[in-house]
Amino acid sequence: MLRRLTIIAAVLVGGVGCQQQSPSSSVDEIWFTPATSEAQVSDVFQRIRNVDSCALVPRSALEEQGKVGEVRVGGQTINGCEARLDADGSPVEVTWSLVWAPQASAVDETRRVGEVKVEVLSPEDLGSTAEPKNCWVTAEFPSMAQVFLDVEAPSPVDTCAVGNALIDTAIEQLPTSPAFGMSPDAVRTVLTGADPCEALPKLGATPLPVHDYQVAQICRFGTSDAPTAIEYGYQDEDEIRRDDTITVDNRPVYVGRVGGGQFIGYTFAVGPELPGGALPVITVLGSNQQEVERTRDQLMRMYPIS
Repeated sequence: MLRRLTIIAAVLVGGVGCQQQSPSSSVDEIWFTPATSEAQVSDVFQRIRNVDSCALVPRSALEEQGKVGEVRVGGQTINGCEARLDADGSPVEVTWSLVWAPQASAVDETRRVGEVKVEVLSPEDLGSTAEPKNCWVTAEFPSMAQVFLDVEAPSPVDTCAVGNALIDTAIEQLPTSPAFGMSPDAVRTVLTGADPCEALPKLGATPLPVHDYQVAQICRFGTSDAPTAIEYGYQDEDEIRRDDTITVDNRPVYVGRVGGGQFIGYTFAVGPELPGGALPVITVLGSNQQEVERTRDQLMRMYPIS
C-alpha cells in the first residue's frame, strides 16, 4: 500500500467460460488507432476497464510454461491478473496488466510484432544477479495501450523466454477485446468496468486533462499543483498501508500518510473478499485533507456495504 500511495503521490506532484477468442473474432480497431484527443483517450480507458484482463493470457498459454496453480484478478492494478506456476519444481509468478501510457512513456523497442512495439528488460540489462530473477516485458499498441507483464522465478527458469511467449499471446488476444467473463478466473465486483471519475458530478468537480493526469483506474481533479486522486483497485488487506485506522459510518477506513505527511490517503473496502484474499477497495489521496475527506465520504455513500 505504501508503494501504491507513493506512486499516486508522485504523479500528483509530477502531473502525469471460454478463455480464447475464436479465429473469426473481429479486430477492435481502437487498439490500433492513435489516441490523440481527450475523447479518444477516454474511450481507450473505458475499453480497458471492460476487457477481461485474465483472458489476455489464458490458462492454455500458461500451461505451456508449467503446471498452473492459482490464477486471480488483481496484480498491480485493477485491470490485471496474476498466476502462479510450477516449472519442473521451480515456482514461477506471472503478473500482467492492461494500462494506458502517455506518449512520454513510450517503450524502448526491443522487437516488433506487426504494429505492436515490444520492450524486454532482463536482469542482465540491469546488471542484476539477484535471485529470484525478474523479466519485464511490455507490449505497446498504437493507441498507447500497453500490456505490462512481469515474470519472477529462480534459476534455471529463463524468465524472459517465459515473458516473451506470454506477451505474444496477449498481443494476439487484446485486438479482440475479450469481454469480461471470457476467463474462468474473472471475478465481477462492484468496481468492474467502473469509471473512477464517476463521483465528480456529485462533488461539483472537473477532472484534470486526460493526457497529463488520468489513467484508466485513477481519476485526478482539482488544481494541477494540488490535485486529489481517486483510485479503484484490488488489494490484500495486509498490503494496505495503515498509519492509522478509523471508523466512518461503522466501516473501517485505513489512513496512510506519504511524502513526509504532505499527502493523506484514505482506503476502504467496497465489497467482499475475492478468491485469493484481495478486497475491492477505493483510495482517495491528496494534500487538501478537507477535500480528500469530502471525496471519501461521497464515495462511501455511492458504495455502501450491506
